[in-house]
Amino acid sequence: VNDSDGDTFLFNENLETFRTTQTVTVDRTFTPKKGRALLFDSSYLHSSSPPKSHDTRIVLNFVFYG
Repeated sequence: VNDSDGDTFLFNENLETFRTTQTVTVDRTFTPKKGRALLFDSSYLHSSSPPKSHDTRIVLNFVFYG
């Protein structure tokens, strides 16, 4: 919704692999940009981080079922 910092992290592990390894490794990071969409398989672990240089970080999340 807005340009900000506070990246989104996508990890290599999903819930099933995390149960056996108990470790996570970052696959990619994405910086929030106004008008951009990030599509990924939500079964993979993911997280966000708080902004440091901006006052706000606003994103919209949707889960699509097929």
